[in-house]
Amino acid sequence: MHLIRGEVEVELDGTRHRLSREAALATHGAEEIRLMSDTFGQAVLLGGTPFREPFVQKGPFEMHDADQLEAVIAAHAAGKLGSID
Repeated sequence: MHLIRGEVEVELDGTRHRLSREAALATHGAEEIRLMSDTFGQAVLLGGTPFREPFVQKGPFEMHDADQLEAVIAAHAAGKLGSID
């Protein structure tokens, strides 16, 4: 899960977590996921099959190694990845 705007709390199997712009939240096997916001916050929840490969992560970016991570962060800063309005 990744915060888009505002403030959002995530409850995973009864445990609450506050999403922040600096970090994404990953879970595996949660029975119940609840997203809550009193301020019309928005977050994105993505799902899929785990890759079971090593990765590095910073904010919303996850790549195979540190060099790839820095390259995608630079591409984002340069406006080369598009935008979500």
